[in-house]
Amino acid sequence: MFYPKLKSVPVKAYKTNSFGGLIKSASLPENCFYDMENLTSDKFPLLSVREKRGLWTGYSNSAGVNAGINKLTFDYDGITALAKVGGKICCCSYRNVTLDGNSVIGAALSPEYKVRTIVPFGKNIFIAPDGKYIKVLDRGYETISCNYKTGTAGTVSLSFCFADGTLVSPDFFGSFPESARAGQTLVMYSGNYMELYEYSGKDWIQKGTLFIKMSLNEVITGFSDGETVFIKTSEKLIPDGAYYLHTFNNKYLILSGCLSNAGDTGTLTIERRIPIMDFAIEHNNRIFACRYGKNNEGDFVNEIYVSALGDPTKWYTFEGISTDSYVVSLGCSGEFTGVATLGNEVLFFKEEYIIRITGNTPSDFSVFSFPARGVEKGAHLSVVNLNEKVFYKSRSGITVYDGALPVNISEALGEEHFTDAVAGGVLGKYYIAMTDEKQKRNIYVYDTKTGLWHKEDDNYPTKYMVNLQGCLYFVKLVASEVIGDLPVKRYSFYIHDKEKVKEAVNIFGDSYDYYAFQYLPEEDVSWFAETGKLGENINPEKQYLRRLSLTLSLEKGAYFSLYILPDNEHEWKKLCFIDTPRDGVFTVPVSTVPCHSFRLRIEGRGGFTLHSITRHCEISSEVRELG
Repeated sequence: MFYPKLKSVPVKAYKTNSFGGLIKSASLPENCFYDMENLTSDKFPLLSVREKRGLWTGYSNSAGVNAGINKLTFDYDGITALAKVGGKICCCSYRNVTLDGNSVIGAALSPEYKVRTIVPFGKNIFIAPDGKYIKVLDRGYETISCNYKTGTAGTVSLSFCFADGTLVSPDFFGSFPESARAGQTLVMYSGNYMELYEYSGKDWIQKGTLFIKMSLNEVITGFSDGETVFIKTSEKLIPDGAYYLHTFNNKYLILSGCLSNAGDTGTLTIERRIPIMDFAIEHNNRIFACRYGKNNEGDFVNEIYVSALGDPTKWYTFEGISTDSYVVSLGCSGEFTGVATLGNEVLFFKEEYIIRITGNTPSDFSVFSFPARGVEKGAHLSVVNLNEKVFYKSRSGITVYDGALPVNISEALGEEHFTDAVAGGVLGKYYIAMTDEKQKRNIYVYDTKTGLWHKEDDNYPTKYMVNLQGCLYFVKLVASEVIGDLPVKRYSFYIHDKEKVKEAVNIFGDSYDYYAFQYLPEEDVSWFAETGKLGENINPEKQYLRRLSLTLSLEKGAYFSLYILPDNEHEWKKLCFIDTPRDGVFTVPVSTVPCHSFRLRIEGRGGFTLHSITRHCEISSEVRELG
């Protein structure tokens, strides 16, 4: 008797050996992941665990005194700004400035400002909107408070003079007289200048520029030559407004400007001001700043300011020369939300506009604004220059701008709205820490080389990121408490790459040996990844998953588990667990329950690299052939 001959069921293998990144979508490529944590593209196309982050614990100097930045403690609102300046860390707290971990004397800040900008200016530091200019000297610092200074004098008298203070008594003012004697003089006014002419008997000959001399009966201190100051006088001796202070001493002031009558007396008030600033940045040896709101006079403005060349203390110098300061009003409405530089341009952002400024001197500055996806309000810390492009968070997602049009690069992160964005860039990767709608905080990493997103944990919230010579430092809020009646916040510094430790710049100055820094790496990193639904593309052939083969490598002390979620089930089923040390790369065969479609989850702790996943599928056993 002959029995039917059954044909062996064919098996097809589907191998994935190039792994993508995070894609939060209902439909995603089979080599990508719907969710993950602490995995990276460092070994692309393989999937691996991120580097351990190390905690800087400080150092011991030659005198054996322990110091460091591992536990920065500030009261009230904690850190309000942080940046690198000349390879060092500058930090603004609620009221003070620290550099090299030490408080800067004379740099007390106004507690009314909770958002500040630290602007590196060479090796010096400008802090906006407080108006503190810290000049770094060979030994120590010099702090210039350029924001506000007032002086008064009870009685002043006005006269005409030359630049050296020599008094002049003109005979005529404003126009050439019909008749004059030889030796008589005339003052001609041109804009904000006065020119002196002398009659030779035949012609009027120009003798030079005149200035206003204010003789003082009281001592005024705190001002210097070359400043632009604001003058107010009783009796309106001269129009109230900005004047260039050509010479300043205890006995008199010499101002650029126009004077109608000499000999008048009155009361003087002299003030130093800088504009109120929302954001500021250095470019071409000038500081560019912006303001949307009330200015010092209480008027509402929508303006961009540029300091004098090489001098961030001068903002109202308009002498008609190339080193002048500059101000311009804008037509596009809305608050400023961030600032950056790109090539030879300065970029100011609003949520719905990008403003570009080109040029090197006030005479050739050009300002262009166009509607585009700008920086989201409150996301100014997400602005990062990386690979000659500007990355930032807009209302529609993570955006990159290269000088043409902004492009959204975060479709892979889904439609969720993130908040509290803080970003940094290093080695071609854009790191941005954000809080999701469930108040879970993570660090999302965009690799500019591969275009892939990965997700890392942010258990201690990252408040600032700073790049120091290829090392990305995470400034994390590790504790927030109340001591007595005083709120206190504590921060620690972490570094992302242990291999870069010895190359890291000495953030406390060259006088210390950076090998004395203590680097404490975190414990083995926990990680996981979940795929999207697999197998749906082979359902027309009625194929079933029969087994899996994973090729991977594990470091000593690491372990991993594999789970499956078949078809429409709701609970993950554990397929295997491996914690046995093995040398090199090895393959793990795993049997599974038959299923058409499924999701996979891998999770573990410690060093792990996934080389490939192979799915072995077979056609339904209902397909038979009679012999």
